[in-house]
Amino acid sequence: MNANVKKLQISSFLFETNDSDVLLKGIISQGAMSFETELIITQTQLNMVMNQLKSQNADFELSDHLETTPSGPDTDMYFAHFEGISNSFIDLSDVQNTDSIRQIRA
Repeated sequence: MNANVKKLQISSFLFETNDSDVLLKGIISQGAMSFETELIITQTQLNMVMNQLKSQNADFELSDHLETTPSGPDTDMYFAHFEGISNSFIDLSDVQNTDSIRQIRA
């Protein structure tokens, strides 16, 4: 992923219990330009993202946004949508320093 991309307005995430990858969707802001994207991050990075959202939004509770659906034997799909959060921009620099981020669509 491009190292100068710093801000992502997160819109949702999706992952399965048996997979360490998380699909993170949002809008990347890069200078005067912005574009929708999908990123693959680790669950550790997802925790960092959720911590940023919590620190920026005092009333943020992940459980208010999280949905779970069975997707197979002993497997659940987790989905969260973040409409209505007052500040859904996150800084990707700390997340990028932990592990690589794969951008799968720009």
